[in-house]
Amino acid sequence: GGNGPLTAQGLYQQAVRESQAGDRAATERHLRMALDLAARTDASPRDRALDRRLRVDLVRVLLVRGAVEDARVVAGTVCAARGLEVPELFAQRGLCDPAPAPLADAVPSRAP
Repeated sequence: GGNGPLTAQGLYQQAVRESQAGDRAATERHLRMALDLAARTDASPRDRALDRRLRVDLVRVLLVRGAVEDARVVAGTVCAARGLEVPELFAQRGLCDPAPAPLADAVPSRAP
């Protein structure tokens, strides 16, 4: 406390330091916190401008953890943005492709 109001920029900088220190859990936590702040209606223009970078970095962290579906959800806003190129990482991992149907929905169930 005592450092003034939290900003997405400040949380992003903290996440970068944690990433450099190898603390993936803290990196993910601070990226998520920064993303939440950037998405607020009262966010500063500077914080809002960070949204795309935060999402790309958070997707990287999630993919390292193996959380592909979480990564797909975080990537969704970037994938849907018009006029902006989809990051190469997202294209390579198919994060902007339609999600496959769950196996349970693809196999007809048999009533006992």
